[in-house]
Amino acid sequence: SVVVFGVYVRCVFKDSVRIYQMMLSFFEAMGWCVPLAAVLLIVYFPVGWSAWVKPCSDDTIADDGFVNPECLGKKAIQAYAMTAVLEELLKYVCVRRILWFPFVADPWALCCYGGFAGLGFAALENVLYVGAGSITTALVRCVTAVPNHLLYGLLHGAFLAPVRFLEIDSGWCRWLLTPVVPMLLHGTHNFSIGISQHLNMYAGVVVMVAAAITGNCVLRAALMQLRAVSPTNVHQLIDDGIVAGPDWCCCSCRYCCRPATPPMQPVQSRAGAPVEPLVGEAVAVHGVGAGTYEATAGMSERVLLGSPSCACSTHKWYFEAMISQSTKEPTIGWVSPGFNMNCSQLRAESFIYALDNRGLWHSGELLKPVDLASILAAKPGTNVVGSLLDLNGKQVSFTLNGQPVTSGGSEIGIDSDEVLHPAFGFSGILGIRLSGRFAHPPPIRFLPVQDAFRESNTVVGVAVSGVLLSDSESEADVTTTATHPSCNDLRIVDTETMPGTVIAVKPSGTESP
Repeated sequence: SVVVFGVYVRCVFKDSVRIYQMMLSFFEAMGWCVPLAAVLLIVYFPVGWSAWVKPCSDDTIADDGFVNPECLGKKAIQAYAMTAVLEELLKYVCVRRILWFPFVADPWALCCYGGFAGLGFAALENVLYVGAGSITTALVRCVTAVPNHLLYGLLHGAFLAPVRFLEIDSGWCRWLLTPVVPMLLHGTHNFSIGISQHLNMYAGVVVMVAAAITGNCVLRAALMQLRAVSPTNVHQLIDDGIVAGPDWCCCSCRYCCRPATPPMQPVQSRAGAPVEPLVGEAVAVHGVGAGTYEATAGMSERVLLGSPSCACSTHKWYFEAMISQSTKEPTIGWVSPGFNMNCSQLRAESFIYALDNRGLWHSGELLKPVDLASILAAKPGTNVVGSLLDLNGKQVSFTLNGQPVTSGGSEIGIDSDEVLHPAFGFSGILGIRLSGRFAHPPPIRFLPVQDAFRESNTVVGVAVSGVLLSDSESEADVTTTATHPSCNDLRIVDTETMPGTVIAVKPSGTESP
């Protein structure tokens, strides 16, 4: 089963999963069997469970036609309250531990890792059965219990994935799906064996098959909910240095808690997000960790991404951009909310402050020439450009791999009280880190620029009167904030993507919207 499932995952989800993490999940489940065995030994002997169920052991099964309700009840308690609860908690811990890890870049990876956790536990169980001399039982389990353990592991991943990748969190109801549903299915499978022993063999087989069919139907329904999420090439993300790969330490709790700003899903032309397309539509942005994003565009067209919702007017701010061999013509810098630019103007001259292959720019003027292209070519792999915006000290500076871009310093003076937000021009693939674990931490008192998004969650602009469109297509007069303060350039947002979004419409023949 391990080989078959491994080959299937390798063929179908090869871009989403790491073989190393597949192995870790497999053996991690085995490792969690140690505390599980300790709990079972305590319950069976000091607590007295073994003596309580001994009259109903396999050696004292009643003759056919006689129903022993006491033994049937004890088997039910053992199947649900003991075996199913403890074993499914074990799998749940394995999957839940890696839910928010950046290398789990799509829901399919989480499901696959859950499946390998289930197979790891099943493999250890089978080894124990063979060691006890029950080879026949081990062979029967290969077509019954082992596929079910795989199924339950997949269910844990499928139920947890929407919390992260679809941002669906309906409170305790969502969290009850896992591990409670796998526990019920597992307990029913185990109880079917008790039915076969103490009631009727055929009835037990029917219950076992019904539980397996129900589990597969539930899994299919859970996976159908995840169809909208496209697979992500996690190998490229790791190679480009955007996310860290898995490590051997199964005790790591670094990403166990939900990040303050949860990873986003692919956002195409989505306004109001921490990173959104400003120029060029052929771009997709994937959230791959807390404050870390991968932006993908075509090689033939330059695009511009920005963070208007992270507009800064005071304090000190920092962000990083990861430039790899797949990044072409990068321009990293700051622009003011509401600026106008089209694809033909997408150059560093249009930024307020910027760094590109030619050097450092300020409002169309090349201040300090820098042959960034040659520097990047001499350092193969992923290079990290950092930008420090000190609005208190009135200066902007850029770093490359933690060092100033130029030997004489890369500071640019700020000559006005400007409101600025990050902007990124490029083609190909670019990594963006607005918060989280920076590759090169900024100096003290510099804050991750995404904190500006969390603090205000608004866009600097002008107040306009608009129409609020909801799912029911009702209308109401509202006051909102336009992304562009220019009355001739207002943004229209797809309300199917973001229901309830305020749309500002400029009536024909009027000067103001």
